[in-house]
Amino acid sequence: MPCWKRLVASVMLVLVVALATCSLRGEEVGDSLAGAARRLAEAERQIKSQEDYWSARERLAEQAMRLAEQDLESQEAEAVLQWVLASPRSSAVSLRASEYLAEHHGTSERTIEWLFNQQPRQWTPSLYDRLLRAKQPQELRVLLELSKALHDRELLVLSDQMKASTGGLGVYEERLGKSLVEQLRQLDDRKWMGEVIAAFKELAARHGERVVGGASIRDLADGAIFSMQHLRLGGTATGLAGKLLSDKEVDLSHYRGKVVLVDFWATWCAPCVSSVPQLKQLQAKYKESKFQLLGVSADEDQKALKMFIADQSIDWPTMVDGDGKLQKRWMALSLPTYFVLDEAHVVRYRGTNLAQAVQVIEAILGKDEVAQLVRLTLEALDKNGDQKIEQSELPADKQGIFATTDLDKDGFWSVDELTKFTKANMTASQVDASPRP
Repeated sequence: MPCWKRLVASVMLVLVVALATCSLRGEEVGDSLAGAARRLAEAERQIKSQEDYWSARERLAEQAMRLAEQDLESQEAEAVLQWVLASPRSSAVSLRASEYLAEHHGTSERTIEWLFNQQPRQWTPSLYDRLLRAKQPQELRVLLELSKALHDRELLVLSDQMKASTGGLGVYEERLGKSLVEQLRQLDDRKWMGEVIAAFKELAARHGERVVGGASIRDLADGAIFSMQHLRLGGTATGLAGKLLSDKEVDLSHYRGKVVLVDFWATWCAPCVSSVPQLKQLQAKYKESKFQLLGVSADEDQKALKMFIADQSIDWPTMVDGDGKLQKRWMALSLPTYFVLDEAHVVRYRGTNLAQAVQVIEAILGKDEVAQLVRLTLEALDKNGDQKIEQSELPADKQGIFATTDLDKDGFWSVDELTKFTKANMTASQVDASPRP
């Protein structure tokens, strides 16, 4: 093929790819406000597989704002603004969209019901403040106040997570913005919790019997208050008792001394079902360790639940919670939700990310593995059975290290003493946390 023909073919290929990419990005959604939210959602679906998803969505959001500005009072604009705010990333565009929504749709049933289902974002605190200054009908006002209380409880959870984090805060800043992240890091959590609890108590007293999302406001308030008092990171978990699928009574206290993963799930929850293979791997890996996996199923149909457990060969206990009482008490309102409790049942993780939960479990059990190895070593050396090792009980060629490892200089080795020394002098790569054959 002549060079000029190859050049033309190359240029044509580049143009075809560019046009296809532009189409996939969905950056052309038309100039009409009518039906724009539907077209924007479709355009977004088309770009989700692209590496430049976020930049493409930001351009779509700019287009969306221009469309909404054609008639900000309209329902079409309201839907478009909500689409803009659905992005989990914070941006200047989302802040502008929230201002428009508050100004033009602050008394809208559609906006207040939509906001009830939103997670905290960079723009949510200011939007709640502006909506609460507006005057809504009584029914909507109650929903808005409940939504605000649940939102503020979630901010407390995020504050706990940030304060406990040993890594960077980039993932939080991406969603919440640097300003809100800094506020949450400096949050006076005791004062904040007191204010949120007071808000829930007032809602329960005035509107306790009203049902929202299948639960009474009183049940939601009781669960929110209980979770703040007992299920925050660093708090000691309690209040998980009921019946297993086998009809046997069970209480969380039965597993004291074990690291527990509490899994709130259901057979009709697709992400829950897809996590079963990973849970089975976790169960197999730590079955001989101080680990307990405990499922809490929201299934109402126990027959279907039993069939699913049999088909999947699930061999860990499953509590039945078809009426949702435990789910509401532990505020596991989205499924799946995971709690990781250490041996003393202190909450070390709560959230919806199984991979993160597993990391916490492995960190806890990895530390315990060192103690287990030390204990086995001491048992082998303990000639008189007093659970301590005197220098004379060591082989002659090992007695020289006794002075270095006898940290309290009492003339004995204890399990705690030697574990502390071992952890201080062992790198992470030297600890094998896998179960022993």
